[in-house]
Amino acid sequence: MALKVVEKQSVGDVVFDQMMHALSTKEWSPGMKIPGENELAKSMGVSRVTVRGALQKLAALGLVESRQGEGTFVSEPSGAQGMNAVFPTMILGQAGTMDMLEFREAFECGSAALAARHADEGDIARLQDTINGMQREELTIEQRRRCDADFHVRLGEATKNPMILKVYDILKYVFYATIEEVTKTMGLDKGIYYHSRILDAIKARDEKAAYQAMHEHIQDNVEFMKSSETSEENH
Repeated sequence: MALKVVEKQSVGDVVFDQMMHALSTKEWSPGMKIPGENELAKSMGVSRVTVRGALQKLAALGLVESRQGEGTFVSEPSGAQGMNAVFPTMILGQAGTMDMLEFREAFECGSAALAARHADEGDIARLQDTINGMQREELTIEQRRRCDADFHVRLGEATKNPMILKVYDILKYVFYATIEEVTKTMGLDKGIYYHSRILDAIKARDEKAAYQAMHEHIQDNVEFMKSSETSEENH
């Protein structure tokens, strides 16, 4: 296997990603006061300057707000700002896993078909890399789940459609949180199976097969989550 350049990520980006994960998984829920800069810096082993920079980015996105003399709080989602509220609503809103799966069914099946039409060799290689990562037992389960989510983001890139790319960019943290929740219950094997089918269809430039494989993938998730919820209710 040919070795590839490892992408570098700044400490600030890592801190920002961790905070976004806390928001999208509702560990930091709307209205909650988040830890202070000193506590965050100590817990993550970084400087206060780095923490402050990440918080400023979150504030600029409308995800947190600073209150004089009180601290920093997670914003409450609101539709009052029109389109400017789309991003915080997606991250902070009360949509559940099933809502997100239904949205993905409506959105991602078409993306898979477009990827089959437009993907180049680089896109195909990046999609394959995510499938390989899901199967690498030397990686942590969190890293393998991230590879699962990365497949869907790379799929968006392969469509070459700027509007679809923007939606994936807005939704990627929600995707990561939803896929993490599903794979905690369902495991990774089904994802590997369906992702491989989708990629085979993309390689074959078969738009219908790509659409169908994605549809079956998400429907399988839906049925599994429904059965899990029913099982929990019965207990």
